Amino acid sequence: MKICPKCGTELSDESKFCTNCGTPVPPASASVPVMPSQGAPKAPASVPVMPAGNASGPAPVPLMASAAGEKTGSVPKKKRSPGKILIAAVLFLLLGALILLVLRFLGSSAKAVELNECVEVAFAGYEGDGQVSYYVNPNTLKKQVEKALGESVESSEVDRMIRMIDLDVTLKSKAETESGGDGEDPLEFSETDISHLSRGDVINVRIIYDDLQRSYPDIEFKGKSFDVEVRDGLKSYASLDPFRFVELGFSGASPFGKIDRDACGVSGDCPDEYLPYYQVSYYRLDKMSDLAVGDVIHMTYTQDGQRAMRADGYKASRTEADYTVQNTDMARYIRGLSELDQTGVDRIRAEADDRIRARCADKYKDPDAAVFLSAHLMIPKEGNWGSRTLPYLVLFYRAQYTTGEGGSSETAEAYLAVRSSALWFEKPEDGIPEEISFSIPDFSGADIYTAMQDMENKELIQKELYQRFEWK
Repeated sequence: MKICPKCGTELSDESKFCTNCGTPVPPASASVPVMPSQGAPKAPASVPVMPAGNASGPAPVPLMASAAGEKTGSVPKKKRSPGKILIAAVLFLLLGALILLVLRFLGSSAKAVELNECVEVAFAGYEGDGQVSYYVNPNTLKKQVEKALGESVESSEVDRMIRMIDLDVTLKSKAETESGGDGEDPLEFSETDISHLSRGDVINVRIIYDDLQRSYPDIEFKGKSFDVEVRDGLKSYASLDPFRFVELGFSGASPFGKIDRDACGVSGDCPDEYLPYYQVSYYRLDKMSDLAVGDVIHMTYTQDGQRAMRADGYKASRTEADYTVQNTDMARYIRGLSELDQTGVDRIRAEADDRIRARCADKYKDPDAAVFLSAHLMIPKEGNWGSRTLPYLVLFYRAQYTTGEGGSSETAEAYLAVRSSALWFEKPEDGIPEEISFSIPDFSGADIYTAMQDMENKELIQKELYQRFEWK
């Protein structure tokens, strides 16, 4: 049951307007029924009471009784704290900003193409000579672009995009090792040298796509520089010593020996598969001539040889080596008195005696006219060795002979000097000790002097380029 607030007419619960005066009637929950009586009782303090009056007069203002007994024209409202209002406003703004950022991120990520994910980097080759290959994978780029656009893309269009992408690859750092390899400092390297990579090296890849972004402004391309460490893909070289089986060939005699390239070769125990790496042309020697026993020859294995090895998976364990010339490598001239033993002198003297006997028989008609006096070894002084100044032995003899005939005959003396050829030791053969080699000119080469002093002056003192050693 509803009561009209203006005229007090009883109305049904479904009525929205008073059937008596036409006044709008609030819902049933908003009104409290009042029982009419002769002296209408006082309404509750919190319930508005509408007194009966003229239906056509102005509507009376409802009065509310407060707890203190005062009447007001409206229901009092609870005031809100200003601080709480400010906090609520701030939180509302933050929530809006967060929603905006999320929407923006979702919108941008849906159209972004991550170029870093499209770049493929791989390594191949051998340790120390590794190489890097890099390219933009067309399949990966196609999927990313189609995801960003939400539609399929022709492969030809993807190829066009790839042509607008440049990859700049440089060497960022070298792996620190105990040795730099081939004598190089591992901390010194060229950023552009990416063809001699080792495990642990780091390369940097920079993606350049300015032209691509300008050509496709509706797509957001993302790409940044990134590092790649060399780990997988490189093989290890097999080590090979290029000097292990090499054999040098010599000609001439020390100290004028020479390298004979035709005589250079490889030892017989060298495996056949290694022979291609021991070619004579792969070696450089710092000294080729005027070689003496005891000289040190510095050998270098050339870059051509090293490349030939690497092409077959080998790497030279060393690229430089020293070789000391041995007595067995070449003939050698006598360098001092200690090298001339009694056997050698006896051999020279025996041949010289034959020449002197022949000379005396021809000159004095007496082959036994001369006797041996002394032998002198002549060695060129340092710096004076040459084709015309070589070591030799000069032997002195004194001859006594008779001049005139019959009672007028007299005994006279003459002094003879016989010089040997250059004295040198032949190159010893396997199992055969070295032996001195020489020759004595025939008798016409024996010089005759009338006085001992003249012979010594001419044969010894005037030979200023030589050191003189008397054999006793």
